[in-house]
Amino acid sequence: MTPSKSIPPHLRRRVLTERTLENTDLTRFRFRAADMTRLRPGMYTTDPDAVSSVDIATELARGLDDVVVYGVSAAQWHGLRLPTRLLHAPRVHLASTGGKDRIRRVMVKGAKASFLPGEVAEYDGVRITTPERTFFDLARMVSPMELVAIGDGIVCSHRFGIYAGRPPMSTIPQIEALLSAHRRARGVALARRALSRVRVGSDSVMETRMRLIAEDYGIEGWDLDVAVEVDGRLVQPDLRHRRSGLFVQYEGAHHNESFQVERDIERLRRTERAGHRELRIYAKDLVTVDRFGRNTTPRLIPLLRQAIDQALHGRVG
Repeated sequence: MTPSKSIPPHLRRRVLTERTLENTDLTRFRFRAADMTRLRPGMYTTDPDAVSSVDIATELARGLDDVVVYGVSAAQWHGLRLPTRLLHAPRVHLASTGGKDRIRRVMVKGAKASFLPGEVAEYDGVRITTPERTFFDLARMVSPMELVAIGDGIVCSHRFGIYAGRPPMSTIPQIEALLSAHRRARGVALARRALSRVRVGSDSVMETRMRLIAEDYGIEGWDLDVAVEVDGRLVQPDLRHRRSGLFVQYEGAHHNESFQVERDIERLRRTERAGHRELRIYAKDLVTVDRFGRNTTPRLIPLLRQAIDQALHGRVG
């Protein structure tokens, strides 16, 4: 186990238990106060709307040497890029170690597990699986594309822009080393296949999905975390097609705001001055299906193929 680490600010204690009363001048009568809400036996809060399943998991595991927060709960703790259905999932994932029986409580997914050295870290008395081990554990809980998006988030770092130099949670070699230590374990093949598609430089789940869909349809050769300087300012595409030089930008909902529209227009003009073409993609392009003969394909694919062809041959429109 790695040394104890400080608890992240966004995960400050919101739950009160008998254990947390021990280091205060409060008594159990505090639980009977009018501002207290009972969450479950022995667990109370003054702000039930702010309490998440992560808060519940950490209080159940706090100070227990034989209990580790794992799986979805560990991913929520680390802020990994979980699919929406799991992002605020109320069920708590706790693993019992040292041969202890799995925990059986309401809304708890208990499991028995063993962990190798370095796979569990301690935060303020709570033992939680590391991002690398959490990636491995999630391999049997999410889809392959979702697991790649989670991996992209774990290793995300940048050489350019405002986030340049910010360290990632982990690296591809570190995750690979953990998987190698579990080479015969169930789910390791799924995790390795996903890791082979993980790339550094993707800023969102949608950017990852865009790249994976393109690759699934044979449009490969994408660069991430690249930039060109125009008029003293950097232009950073979400994806750059290596052969054609096409810049692809994923536009989320915030790009409809007036100030962002102006920034996007300026970015397009700088991109063109740098000699590149830009293709803007939004969410519906990834799910809307256009029919070509007997096959169906996401609208993203013909858009990419046309834009790449135009970039390669210098055609407009």
